[in-house]
Amino acid sequence: MESRIYKNPSTYDIKNKGCGSEEIEVLCDIFESLMMQQTGKMLRKAVYNLKDFESAEQLEIDAFTLTLERHDHPDQDEWQGLFEANNRTLEVWGTVEET
Repeated sequence: MESRIYKNPSTYDIKNKGCGSEEIEVLCDIFESLMMQQTGKMLRKAVYNLKDFESAEQLEIDAFTLTLERHDHPDQDEWQGLFEANNRTLEVWGTVEET
């Protein structure tokens, strides 16, 4: 079995409905971190409640849930993240490059 090293997460598309710029920055950081953690694993879809994250309340993102989903492509997997809280949504798409 071939070992792979992944790094360089990249968010390339963001669709925002009602999130502030600071929220967007924090949520994108979480998205990229979770992409890195799950790349190379068997995960296809997961739902996270951000109130379970250590600093979520302090960062005022504890109302959000994140649905993280991997989309398989021959050359590289794509990841879709959908953050939802009340009437706010943030959809992000990204990849993690293999080295």
